[in-house]
Amino acid sequence: MERRLKTILIITVLLFIAVLSATLLAEHFMKPDTYSDIIISIDDRKSSVMSLAAASTVASAGISAIPDDTATPIADKLADLSGYFLLILIVLYAEKYLLTILGALVFRIIIPLACAVGIVSLFPGKQAFRRIAVKMAAVALLLSIAVPTGVIASNMVYEVYENSINTTIESAESFSKELNRDEESFWERLTGTVSPLINKASGVLSQFV
Repeated sequence: MERRLKTILIITVLLFIAVLSATLLAEHFMKPDTYSDIIISIDDRKSSVMSLAAASTVASAGISAIPDDTATPIADKLADLSGYFLLILIVLYAEKYLLTILGALVFRIIIPLACAVGIVSLFPGKQAFRRIAVKMAAVALLLSIAVPTGVIASNMVYEVYENSINTTIESAESFSKELNRDEESFWERLTGTVSPLINKASGVLSQFV
């Protein structure tokens, strides 16, 4: 009798958790407002990446104008960096939308299913389902913290390199402005000054890398 009451109590608790997860918790964790701080952080990173992409593209175009094609490999490398910046933007957009998608998946589907499997494991001969229920609950936990943890980690990395990133953007913009003055003075300055320009271009590329 005591065992039966214990089983009924566990089933009641699991049903309560399943209903609570599928309703209130799911509604909460599916709202973008729940992740407002994280979304603001992601948007800040997107802005930085787009600034880097724009700066590298403009610098690449300017370096391509240096005579004799001496600096073409540098311009090509800078242009190649745009592909990496695009990949980073895709990851950032994915993080932003996965917040609410994973919220729905975890609290509306996985946790209720884990509770259902847990209830099944309480019946005679179904003890093997208990391990499945525990694994599902562990997966739910990992999915729910994956994106927030990743954003926190990336913010820590960004804080370390923030000054370097800003310096890189400023250097590229300054170098691009130097190369994109009016055409007449541009070619006058280029006479006998190709090597210094190439050295500056190499420095810009190194900062981006």
